[in-house]
Amino acid sequence: MIYLDYNATTPLAPEALAEMRPYLERHFGNPSSIHAAGREARAAIDDARDRLARLLGAKPHEIIFTGGGTEADNLAVIGLARAQASRGRHVISCTTEHHAVLHACEHLQKKEGFRITWLPVDAGGRVRPQDVADAITPETTLVSIMTANNETGTTQPIREISAICRERGVLLHSDAIQSFGKEPLDTREFDALSLAAHKFYGPKGAGALYLRTGLSIERLQHGGSHENERRPGTENTAAIVGMTRAAELALATMESERPRQAALRDQLWDGIREALPTAVRNGDPEHCLANTLNVSFPGLDGEGLLINLDLAGICASSGSACMVGSIMPSHVLLRHGCGAGTRALDRSLFTRQGKHHKRNHYYDRPPASDLLPPANCHRMSLGRQFDYLTRLISTRHKKPLPLEKQPELPATPNRDAAMEAKARELLRDVDCPTLSQRVIVRWNPRMRSTAGTALVSKSLITLNPRLRAFGEVEVDRTLRHELAHLLAHHRAGRRHIDPHGPEWQQACRDLGLHDEKRCHTLALPRRELAARHFYRCPACTQEIKRVRPFGRKTACLDCCRRHNRGQYDERFRFLKVPGPAK
Repeated sequence: MIYLDYNATTPLAPEALAEMRPYLERHFGNPSSIHAAGREARAAIDDARDRLARLLGAKPHEIIFTGGGTEADNLAVIGLARAQASRGRHVISCTTEHHAVLHACEHLQKKEGFRITWLPVDAGGRVRPQDVADAITPETTLVSIMTANNETGTTQPIREISAICRERGVLLHSDAIQSFGKEPLDTREFDALSLAAHKFYGPKGAGALYLRTGLSIERLQHGGSHENERRPGTENTAAIVGMTRAAELALATMESERPRQAALRDQLWDGIREALPTAVRNGDPEHCLANTLNVSFPGLDGEGLLINLDLAGICASSGSACMVGSIMPSHVLLRHGCGAGTRALDRSLFTRQGKHHKRNHYYDRPPASDLLPPANCHRMSLGRQFDYLTRLISTRHKKPLPLEKQPELPATPNRDAAMEAKARELLRDVDCPTLSQRVIVRWNPRMRSTAGTALVSKSLITLNPRLRAFGEVEVDRTLRHELAHLLAHHRAGRRHIDPHGPEWQQACRDLGLHDEKRCHTLALPRRELAARHFYRCPACTQEIKRVRPFGRKTACLDCCRRHNRGQYDERFRFLKVPGPAK
């Protein structure tokens, strides 16, 4: 197996495991207990806190041990925002942050009334310091910008951003989970800093938050006075000790590892670029972690490519490991203007030169100039390109099939080339070339009352042929209406949005539809179905009628909002009742 996914997680360092072992076996006491076994565990945690503080140039009481990087990010963003709410309720972050920060900010916005400003990034994925300065208002209390991106490796101009925040009196938190042990960090530039052990050869389930002296933070959990009443819960002694040892190893080898890893990264990119001239490197090559390479293969499905790499014994990723199961493209690359067909390749301390040469051998057999000429590549369908590339890199096929023998995928029925050309032109006009390459428009004669639909996962728009009877103006309006759905989700990345929310409304305006309604009012044939299922709320006695029964437990929304803050409450579950007599 060739492991190229070190940005997702790293193996546990033997030295860290050796230091953890006594606290997994013999010294198992609860650190909060006052007897000898508890005091041994407490002494180990205190020693680890002192050692980690020295590594960071911090004071021991500025270190808060957490259960991982996500918890550290949540505690910093939500805890600091709540603690500073009396000064203002405005938070600034970036569109390419890890979801631990994105979702924490969205929670503050949706549930607690904070205003969030999302800063854009340039083509390389970097935040412009001037954008930070322009976004700060008298109400701003917190800026959260990651030190280095976990998918592209792009590093941010933290020193300039820190100077702006200091000058304007705004707190700065940074997600340094991906950069710790790979790039130098100066805690004097931050008010809060998040770390995760498993990113630098420590155990999973351990993290830390650096919090500058003098800052108060509102804890997110309740049930104890651990970590100076900032993070309750029994500390994981073994994991904390292992994390500290791994941090010492990472910083001790950082200066020697950076040039070695950068050389391997550049060698890998040279091999890919020579074999596949159409490949695109994402991120900022001048400001990038030494171990990270993110590559796009235009027109190819990233997940399918990863499956074939896995079969060939190569471990890589197409996005953040925290978003497993999502069918949406990486939100980071969408902000860069990229989409599907992307994979991230990360190597670190345990990737040796020999294994790297072995991996490059897959691309060297046979010469790419003979197998995938650019003149042929742009005329091949996406299915043929995908099949051809996966055969090229797979060790299970010594030689790919000739181009003329490549299987062709079945075409989408009822596609309309003229409508697709119009959709692509509209998307290019709103500066969305990536989506314009993927969009498909077709007619479905089976549609009745629906004017059109948009399938985001396939970039597919389906139109009702009956629209033609209402004229070209109505056909064009429906196309733009459905295209706005694709555009809104494309801009949002993996962030969940309301189908007809503000993102869709903005997309409609960008496409030339002003005051667009959610539903059409066309005289399309409708099928009226009689209600056969009747329900009543036991509290407010509200009654509803349905054609189909509820598929799962469903409660009255008005009562849940009134009595349980909008959360599901079994007391207000709809009860099925007999219908009216016929």
